[in-house]
Amino acid sequence: MQAMKIKIALSGALAITGMLGIQTVSAQTATSPWLTGTAELGYVSTNGNSESNNINAKLSLARETKSWLHSLKLAGIGASSEVSNNGVSNSQRSAEKYNFEYQADRKLDETKSLYAFANYEKDRFSGFDEQSAVGVGYGHKVLNKLTQQMQIDIGPAYRVNNPVQGSSESEVVLHVGENYFWDFSETAKLEQFLVIDAGNDNTISRLGLSVTAKLTGALALKLATEWKLTDNPGFNAGGGEFEDLDSVTTANISYSF
Repeated sequence: MQAMKIKIALSGALAITGMLGIQTVSAQTATSPWLTGTAELGYVSTNGNSESNNINAKLSLARETKSWLHSLKLAGIGASSEVSNNGVSNSQRSAEKYNFEYQADRKLDETKSLYAFANYEKDRFSGFDEQSAVGVGYGHKVLNKLTQQMQIDIGPAYRVNNPVQGSSESEVVLHVGENYFWDFSETAKLEQFLVIDAGNDNTISRLGLSVTAKLTGALALKLATEWKLTDNPGFNAGGGEFEDLDSVTTANISYSF
């Protein structure tokens, strides 16, 4: 039943974005690519007194026309370390998380838009095995310059939480999102986002900040950090409550296309 609710939620998002996406393909100019994106990869391995392996990968895709903006983000992170028990070493997983985000924006003019979004997260080391949400709303670019942009999104959303302990939870929440981009030099840019999904049972907030510096050609170095605050983070198998604040810091090589 829990898995069915999640599938229904994601199917609903695809149906909503599909209806919004019924459109004729607009002509592209020679300088406007059909699809743009970035792929990121970061890996850290230690040996000796401490042995561990950490990897994270991200993929961001965007498709923009005169009337539409489609964006898709995929991310995964994993970490493991060698643990010795009575002289026997075993690899122990300490982090494993996957994220999916999709949003379609129907432009009303240069600064206003209507949007529909869907997201899904699976985290083995949190109070929720799976979390998903779908929503619609209104977006407005409060800052729309050549080198700086900021957009605010607001609207209702339907969220489904599948906790490690207990039954599946679902509720209607207020979704508020903010995205800021600043190309502060020809070779470097700053990105920042804030997302708050506020509900009666649980409020989940995410804050992210990253700086990207161009290395050569399409390659760049990206330093990023993200915090996730959950009012009611859930309980583990032993009955203890999980920490309400999670943070991830990465250093990745990114490739733009």
